[in-house]
Amino acid sequence: MFTKISESKWLKIILFITTFAFVGTGFVALIVYKISGNINGVAQVNGKDISFQEFFFEVNTITAFLESQGIDTAPLKQQIYSQALQKVVNRELLNQFAEEEGIVATPEEAKKAISKMEVFQTDGKFDYSKYQTFLSRFNVSPVFFTELMMRELTVQHISNIVKSGIYITDEEINKVLNKYFQRISGKIFIIQPKVSVSEKDLKDYYEKHKNEFIKEKQKEIAIYEFNTKDEDAIKQAQELFKLLKTGKKPEKKPVFSGFENQIKGFPDKVKKEAKAINKENKIKLVKTKDKIYLIVYAGEKSKFKTFEDAKNEIKAKLERKLISKKLEEILKSLSKEKLSEKVLKEKFNAKEIKLENETLRNIQFSYRLKEEDLTNIRNTNVNNLSKPIKSGDKIVIIKVDDKKHISKELKDKFKDIKPILLDQKYNDVFSMLLDKLQKEANIKINEQVFR
Repeated sequence: MFTKISESKWLKIILFITTFAFVGTGFVALIVYKISGNINGVAQVNGKDISFQEFFFEVNTITAFLESQGIDTAPLKQQIYSQALQKVVNRELLNQFAEEEGIVATPEEAKKAISKMEVFQTDGKFDYSKYQTFLSRFNVSPVFFTELMMRELTVQHISNIVKSGIYITDEEINKVLNKYFQRISGKIFIIQPKVSVSEKDLKDYYEKHKNEFIKEKQKEIAIYEFNTKDEDAIKQAQELFKLLKTGKKPEKKPVFSGFENQIKGFPDKVKKEAKAINKENKIKLVKTKDKIYLIVYAGEKSKFKTFEDAKNEIKAKLERKLISKKLEEILKSLSKEKLSEKVLKEKFNAKEIKLENETLRNIQFSYRLKEEDLTNIRNTNVNNLSKPIKSGDKIVIIKVDDKKHISKELKDKFKDIKPILLDQKYNDVFSMLLDKLQKEANIKINEQVFR
């Protein structure tokens, strides 16, 4: 139904429905739900049921959007259901909050918004036939869609109120710019331990962890064949089908037994079903004009990499473990020392690199530092050493000789950063509101849908 949605005028309305009123939905990583079997809808929020129609409308819009991007949604059912669930739950939470605050959208607002949607326009006027076509395509009624738009607009009211209270000061802008574009001069000391792994260690690991080195899994198939013109053969096929369903092994020998990629000389229908068969759906019955085929999933056989093929992978893994252990030992030793340039070079064999007027952002990218590492550097006084920083396979320590705040030219260059910071601050506040509502709510989901 949605495979050509990217070429369709309906894409705009799908994007509208999936994003319009869900500002902040993605900011809360996890909602903890109670599982219940006594719910009429798909979920229940503070005693109020969310209908299956609302939920599956979201499932369909998410599916349509993903397919418009060329994404195969078949393997993504669980993720799509989870995303749709979070959307409808968050919308219900925000609508209940809006009811308490008296800011619920009216039916008139919803009808007006619908009439102004571009996809329902012809020559600048609302085209009822286009609206009807959309409702039919998504199998929803005008009443449902109007109510949905009311709920979307209600969330937008909350969004606008939150936005109206958000502002960014010049001090906040300067703080962000200095966070990344302050310039540092000095030295970087790098401690990078060397480790070695013996051939024996590599072989021992390979033998003990062979399952980590599966090259591929091959599906084993059995195919039984029966003549449709022979009544006895048809009965045998029926009996065998029932026997296979019980999981018992039949005495009859298959006409083919082997890996899926070895199947030859069978009709395309048989090859197609053999490819689709899996451990969840173990038996397929295929009828052709002259034959009945029973295709049975017989398991999987793993093909392992040879030791030589896996050797470099094992070496890298064991070296990482040894380096990580060595770095922890070095950090422990550093904590006991009164650090100086001399101690770092002579006792810890640190490599020294000159640092000339580099931005914190460049330092972060060059040495794969975290945000908290930048804070460490910013808090280091001039002529002092930073605290040791563990970064990948090394330890980094920075000697700060000079700090320069960002220039006026750079501030002017990033004058457009204010809208970005406003959006970020708004997202944080909206996220906090959703987080609060979720924690205070009694949320249950229907186990029949999500088990």
